[in-house]
Amino acid sequence: MLPRTPYRNSSAHLTRDERLQCQTLRLAGHTHKYIANLLNLTERQVGYVIASEQVTPKKRPGRPRILTDAQVDELEEYVQSSRATR
Repeated sequence: MLPRTPYRNSSAHLTRDERLQCQTLRLAGHTHKYIANLLNLTERQVGYVIASEQVTPKKRPGRPRILTDAQVDELEEYVQSSRATR
């Protein structure tokens, strides 16, 4: 058994590579506990990844942008114009 190492930040989401490593190690016959110790994850994170069977994590929802790209470009152009016109 591997020595216990501190967990990484528990609030951080797993990357695609970490999820793929979990699933590959599980297919190789390793236990959740072994995988968690090897990758510095919690057993719950490993169990969730294996149960979800998705390698690509879901896109995190966020607040929608208020300005469109065209509006941002227009504002940048205005700010970069001469000081007298601002």
